[in-house]
Amino acid sequence: MSLFVCQTILGSVQYSILSRHALKSKVPPSFITSFNNAIAIGAIGTLICHIFAVLFGAGIIHQAKETMQFACYLSLLSFYPASFILGTDVKSWLRIFIHNSPQTFTEAALYCQGMMAIFGAWLGSIVIPLDWDRPWQAWPVPSVLGAFLFYMIGTIVGLVVSIVMRQRAVRREFGIGIDPPSVAKVKKA
Repeated sequence: MSLFVCQTILGSVQYSILSRHALKSKVPPSFITSFNNAIAIGAIGTLICHIFAVLFGAGIIHQAKETMQFACYLSLLSFYPASFILGTDVKSWLRIFIHNSPQTFTEAALYCQGMMAIFGAWLGSIVIPLDWDRPWQAWPVPSVLGAFLFYMIGTIVGLVVSIVMRQRAVRREFGIGIDPPSVAKVKKA
């Protein structure tokens, strides 16, 4: 429950920052609409994560409760925060998460967070089949820990990527580090 509250606060902060910097021609939806969309997309994300967890070997009947809790947790880390910013724009979701091409600073940060959480969940499951019989090896504990650890790493990486993208955009805007056309012609000759 506390993760849901933290992610909702994070999403609302991101939403308020985005709505202040939104284009004047594009009116952002109200916070209530954005919150309702985030809940719906989080539920769809839970279903998607559950399907993929089962396809990767999680129990359908034997450990259905644990698998659903894991899917909900992974959805809260990867889908729910992005849903505040992206909303129901399917083209943006496909462009960012399927085609791996975020275009803005916020999209890059969301991409890094979500993909690193999914990668961490997959990487954490490596220790499950080992014969150590430790309590932390039981499903879904290693995947949850891996998802959380890599989500934190993804947050830091997303911040760095956003800063680098912003600096490159500023340099392009002011022409810093770009050769003028006359210098470029001299270098080619």
